[in-house]
Amino acid sequence: MSKMQAGTENLGQDLTSGRTSELSQEALLWKLLQNVQPTSAVVSEMASCPDGYGMAWFCLCVLKKGKVQGVPLKFLDLSDCIDLSPRKIFFLLDQLPKSVEGLTLGTSAVGPALSLLRRFLEGVGSSGEQGNDGPSLQSFSLANCLVGPLEACVIFSALPASIAHLKLTGNPLGTEGFRALARWISDGKAASLVHLDLEETGLNDEYLGILCGAVEGKSLKLETLNLARNRLQVGGMERLCSVLCAASLPEIHVLLLKRCDLRDDAIERLADCLGRGGVRNLETLELGGNDQCLGHCLGGLGRCLRADAVPHLRKLGLEGIKQRGRIDIGQAVRDFLDALSASECPPHLRVELPHLVLDSDLLSEKEARALGAGKHPSLDTLRLEVEGEKLQMFFEEMVAAPGPLHYKEMYLFLYSYSEEEDENAKGGLKLMGEAIQMGRLSVVRQLHVDVMGESDGEAKTAFCTALGVVKLPHLSKLLLSGMLTDAAVTPFAQAIRGGNLSGLRVLRLRGNEVTGGKMETVMRAVVESEEGMPLLSVLDLSDTRAGEGGGSLGPFLM
Repeated sequence: MSKMQAGTENLGQDLTSGRTSELSQEALLWKLLQNVQPTSAVVSEMASCPDGYGMAWFCLCVLKKGKVQGVPLKFLDLSDCIDLSPRKIFFLLDQLPKSVEGLTLGTSAVGPALSLLRRFLEGVGSSGEQGNDGPSLQSFSLANCLVGPLEACVIFSALPASIAHLKLTGNPLGTEGFRALARWISDGKAASLVHLDLEETGLNDEYLGILCGAVEGKSLKLETLNLARNRLQVGGMERLCSVLCAASLPEIHVLLLKRCDLRDDAIERLADCLGRGGVRNLETLELGGNDQCLGHCLGGLGRCLRADAVPHLRKLGLEGIKQRGRIDIGQAVRDFLDALSASECPPHLRVELPHLVLDSDLLSEKEARALGAGKHPSLDTLRLEVEGEKLQMFFEEMVAAPGPLHYKEMYLFLYSYSEEEDENAKGGLKLMGEAIQMGRLSVVRQLHVDVMGESDGEAKTAFCTALGVVKLPHLSKLLLSGMLTDAAVTPFAQAIRGGNLSGLRVLRLRGNEVTGGKMETVMRAVVESEEGMPLLSVLDLSDTRAGEGGGSLGPFLM
């Protein structure tokens, strides 16, 4: 039973017992609110609905007058009040009780209502009557409110110094808007600020320079700085680095630079700054989505990942960094991996690098073995593309590892295209089968095995047999090329029949050895399986001989 239901039921009991006979209608409503104790979310929802506006105003009015005690109204969200006039919105805001610390406004409270917004902000925390009874705002959000240069100048001229959380996401502030924000900071109004969100505000190198000039030497309490989805280059990054120090921003815990069009040189400037130990409290650094970055910066980032420089770093987001074309980033990748495996690496660091495929050209034998042994505990996602000898080295170390590996996701692409590689692939396939049975590949999501050599099939059979022993619960894409020998097709079908591959969404089988008869064996296993393959959306049999006798597959594909 909800608080509102319980409160209404208690009031009903008072009514039936006659205890309310001498109460006025107003007092009855007060008693109802006391029993119901509406939450911040409930009052916000009522205010956003034309039918609930009156009750929302009454709740705020009663709370402000102190007629109801113990109702923890901490925030009000009016971002969805699209059907309310500005006058009605600010009629609500005039009744905000002192307990309200957070306020979220929408477009209806800006634009034509700008003068009303300024009057409200000037009254918050003032020494007049309204300031004494009104809210003490600590969190203020104007996300996606069409705040342009004109509106920004008005807002920052009246914004109180009590603000700790300021969210301006999606507003094109322009030159004058950023100058107004800089003046607010320069005038000492940002002394309480711990969270500043400037995501997608049109921030560029020039505007960032204006802000950094205001921040310089202020030793602000700022802990979270969100500059995501703006366009920054090396000049802006150098200016930002000038205030990432104890004299200006000593408390930065979270720095978000996602999708800022950063290139390698800009990220390397930031890495140099971090390496000097100027941001020792940093816990989260988000650099994902910077598609202009080619990966050369990985070496510099690796050099700054030391416990003496960033001892508290827990998350490094590098989503989007991947090898492009024939650009050589091998040395940068190897330096980065060396840093992750070093004892100096921050102990709680997790690195999100989901799109970089570590292939044989990028990896030395040392790195191939280290990845198999799980010697990079910070690396969450492994995308590995290896062949021949390095394939065998990788699985040798995985099988020899003393316990489960730390990876949360694995995507493996394993190849063998020559007789020499085929000999190594045989050993690699057998070892991979062992790794599967040991549970070392339980997090694999995509598995691509392409063996073109004419081997005797023993290793292939061992691999397919392992698929039937242990279920790979997260495996959604499986490509096997040159794998379904006469001996291997039976254990592969058994793996399907036992439900071990029931999570597959994509199954691609390639090679001349895949005949219609073998496919009939595989499809019959799907039918006979209790679980089947309910998620399978792609069955690719191109470059096979599955069409020979293919009519027999018809009943299984109905």
